Amino acid sequence: DRFSQRAAFDKSGLLDRKAGIRFCGGREDLYKEALEVYYAQGKTYLNQLTECLEARDYKVYAVIAHAIKGSSKTIGAIKLSERALRMEEAAKAENAEVLLADGKVFCEELKEVLAAIEKEL
Repeated sequence: DRFSQRAAFDKSGLLDRKAGIRFCGGREDLYKEALEVYYAQGKTYLNQLTECLEARDYKVYAVIAHAIKGSSKTIGAIKLSERALRMEEAAKAENAEVLLADGKVFCEELKEVLAAIEKEL
């Protein structure tokens, strides 16, 4: 049933559903809408992150990481939001070593969050 699915969603550790709803003004309908938007945009971000790394376009990478940071926090994906902050800072500093070393982990964490959202939707 739907309640069981939500409990499993919360236990994944990827999303703090309560925090996400709180960020959405306590409105579960807005939270679900935020998840839908995040899911759609997240797939695009994955492709763009990879392209930016390959092209060494750190300026755009920083913009994307910044967007992921904010939207992840809004839906309660706190761990991903924190990693996005580190990646944004590395991109702004043009720290290729950190970006290349942690870029794949960042994308994998984003994929995991997207998979968790897909189960919720």
